[in-house]
Amino acid sequence: MTSPGFTSTAKTLLPGLSLSVVLAGCAFGLSGLSAGLIPDSARSPLSPILLALTLGILVRHTLGLNPRFQPGVQFSSVHVLRAGIVLLGLQLSLLEAGRIGLLALPVVVPCIVLAYVCVRWLARRMDVSRDLGTLLAVGTSICGVTAIVALAPAIRARREDTSYAVTCITLFGLSAMMVYPVLARYVFDGASVQVGVFLGAAVHDTSQVIGAALLYQHYFADPQVLEIATVTKLVRNLSMLVILPAVCLLHARATAAAELQTRAGNRRNSSATAGTPALAGVFPFFILGFVALCVVRSVGDLGTSPFGLFDRQDWHQWLDVSKSLSQYCLCAAMAGVGLETDVRSFRALGYRPLVVGFVSATVVGFCSGAIILAMY
Repeated sequence: MTSPGFTSTAKTLLPGLSLSVVLAGCAFGLSGLSAGLIPDSARSPLSPILLALTLGILVRHTLGLNPRFQPGVQFSSVHVLRAGIVLLGLQLSLLEAGRIGLLALPVVVPCIVLAYVCVRWLARRMDVSRDLGTLLAVGTSICGVTAIVALAPAIRARREDTSYAVTCITLFGLSAMMVYPVLARYVFDGASVQVGVFLGAAVHDTSQVIGAALLYQHYFADPQVLEIATVTKLVRNLSMLVILPAVCLLHARATAAAELQTRAGNRRNSSATAGTPALAGVFPFFILGFVALCVVRSVGDLGTSPFGLFDRQDWHQWLDVSKSLSQYCLCAAMAGVGLETDVRSFRALGYRPLVVGFVSATVVGFCSGAIILAMY
């Protein structure tokens, strides 16, 4: 018997979730219709990922987004995205995922440190508030919007600063998502490992990394890049467990020092920086699902009869189905991201956060590319 709570939640999520799924279907349909437009190429010039994002933005800014659609749209951009990433685990063995993680680590760690230090220094030089500078720093260096949302309550950031940071990260993350796949193709001469690590290390948010990798896969027919970029981004996500508590401590010390210097401290500011993010809000638990399906793939590839249930042909057919389902989930998530993107909010940023966001995005991209070229 279905519980009333489940029914109520389903009714709340259904409108926005259905809209995201329908837009994803439209994106795949339009992409298929455009196949063959380029002579001597069977591939569509229009990526379903890019179309889903664009359709979402167009719907929001022409028809508007009724508040009753918002819960389902947010569910699509967060949880459907994570479901798609978890399903990607079936495309990698545990050994392969670990190998990619070790390859990515020497790139990810220095990029996180350099991006954080650079953004904090630049924010001070541009007279951007300490809270906004800190949020921009963690958003750029670690995990985009997720890191900002996890850190903001811990440092008691103003709602305006949180909104500015999210908008700035969204703007430059989406720009990188469009530009970096083409740039990476030529900088790294199409080498899958280098391109995948670069996209996973240089693009801000998880959804944007996935979008960039899917764009690359579509235009250059290289599915391996999606797997490598995903693992690289998951390594960055895990760094939140160490970085965010450390940032809270540094932020508290800096605020206390400023209060002593100006003799304007008060109880609100002293306590505002004392918190630390809760584990449930910081740890990306969906990574455990990704690893679990990597284990399933590893075990399933052993022997001639995976789990004693399939023959080899059926097993690979199931893997193909899971890959298609993952792609559709990721496309629906990008439609949700488009529906949540309010282009008009970019106007309210002012030039200083935009300068900080642009320079920090450029530094992360340049640093990632330089380290990869030096290593591989």
